[in-house]
Amino acid sequence: MKSALFLAFGGNQGDVLNTFTKAFQFLKAHGVLIENGSRAYLTGAKLWPQPGKRQPEEWAPPYWNAVVRVRFRGDLGRLWALCQMCERRAGRNTNALKWASRPLTVFGMSLTMMNKQIKQGSQKSQTYFKGSVV
Repeated sequence: MKSALFLAFGGNQGDVLNTFTKAFQFLKAHGVLIENGSRAYLTGAKLWPQPGKRQPEEWAPPYWNAVVRVRFRGDLGRLWALCQMCERRAGRNTNALKWASRPLTVFGMSLTMMNKQIKQGSQKSQTYFKGSVV
C-alpha cells in the first residue's frame, strides 16, 4: 500500500546540505517518492541538562534540520532500512553516543512533532528544497 509519511533529516558534521541531497537521491533511486519538503533550518544543538555533567564540546555545532513528505510503496521496515543505509553512507558512527555530532540522521516524524518544531521557529533558515530534489 502506498502511504504518505514524513521523514526528518538532520546533521551537524561536514557539508550537511550536500549530504541531504545525496540521501534524497539515494532514496529516490530506491523507490521513495519525495513529494514536498520544508526549508532547511539551522538550529543550536540542545541537550537537556544532566546534574553533574557538561555537554562535550564536539556536540556543540548547530544542526541543519529539514522535513520531507514521502510516499513509498512497500514495507515500512524496508523504508527504515533505506534510511539507515543513508546514514551509514554519509559516515554516521552508529556506535557513537546518542547525542553525539553526526553527518546525517533520518527518522520518521508525526504531525504533532512537526507542528511543535514549526511553532518554535529557528535561528536561521535557508531555502533548500527546490529544483529536481523534490
